[in-house]
Amino acid sequence: MDREDIREGNELKEVDWVIGSSVALELDFILAVVAPAKRLVLSEDLMEFVQSIPDTWVKEWPDYLGKSRSDVSMVSTMAELAGVIYQGDYTKASLAMRELTLGEALSRAESLGEKWQVRPCGSLPEGERLADLVAKIQASIYGALGMDASHIELKSEQRRQEVVLLTRLLSGGDLHSRFWHWLDRFYFEFYNPWRLGRTEVMRLLEKRAVAMLGGRESLKGPLPLRWLPPQHPLRYVPELREVLAAGLFKLCFWVEPFGAFDLISIHSQDILVSFAEADQNLEHFRITASDVANRVKALADPTRLSILRVIRNFGMDNTEMARFFGLSRPTVSNHAKILREAGLIDSRQEGRQVRHSINPDALHRLFGDLEEFLDIPERES
Repeated sequence: MDREDIREGNELKEVDWVIGSSVALELDFILAVVAPAKRLVLSEDLMEFVQSIPDTWVKEWPDYLGKSRSDVSMVSTMAELAGVIYQGDYTKASLAMRELTLGEALSRAESLGEKWQVRPCGSLPEGERLADLVAKIQASIYGALGMDASHIELKSEQRRQEVVLLTRLLSGGDLHSRFWHWLDRFYFEFYNPWRLGRTEVMRLLEKRAVAMLGGRESLKGPLPLRWLPPQHPLRYVPELREVLAAGLFKLCFWVEPFGAFDLISIHSQDILVSFAEADQNLEHFRITASDVANRVKALADPTRLSILRVIRNFGMDNTEMARFFGLSRPTVSNHAKILREAGLIDSRQEGRQVRHSINPDALHRLFGDLEEFLDIPERES
């Protein structure tokens, strides 16, 4: 297939694809959503679910999934190593994963490593060899996708640390029983009741995919992409289409309960993508972007930044700020108005003067919202 045709994003040829579900991938997504201090761009329906999870359960999250908030792939990694990445039934998938031993996981990873021409360091203990190999496979995958070297290094190190913790969750690991008790409780008490209410959403998604693709599994001929929204990764990321056209991955149109239009999960042999229509999710995304941008814009001025610095402890009125900065009172008043409308300062009348003080909670919230919206990988300390 011509490279220019691939870059158009309208169709793919000779791609191995399937329509399927993955309960492991669902769990990774929802576990990332409910992570402590995590603030993702969520639909109202999903936000209500997240807020219903008891704090007592959330507090145990770092014990099993680590400190990273930028990426959660623990369950789907176990599912891939156990051969159940496409299993939609939790009982069947979890049975295979909870029986997976370290030796079996390493053997499976070595088989996957052959495809990417990577080997683990033989001198390392078994658990560290698994982590080293999985990190190397991911680095090779990201390299094939043309990612920046520094990004690859960061993501690979995060992956290595995640798999080191994962070895403790495998059969025979010291956290195995506690982890599965914790995850079973989450699935059966909280997640599955919510998921059952999304059955119709999933049914309609699958029906739509079958209609657009002409069946449930690969057919001879081109794979149409025009039915996907322009914001879908398969439409706007040519590198994804190139690796698929090269036969490096199997493509799964992922039937999921979140109604997402742009989720993507890349594994050693598979790329899974969500495919819901963008409408409400995209509109929510745009509203969130606008809200964050308006608050950031209030900071995009050296005088306003300086005002926040100066009033951080004791506050000032317009006259005091005008004298301090050598500006007119109307100019200072206008800067204060912009900061106040963005919610970054509080203003109160004191006699004939208006006194301004910083709103630290609003500033912390802005920085957190910006970080979560951009979803930039965390650097490990």
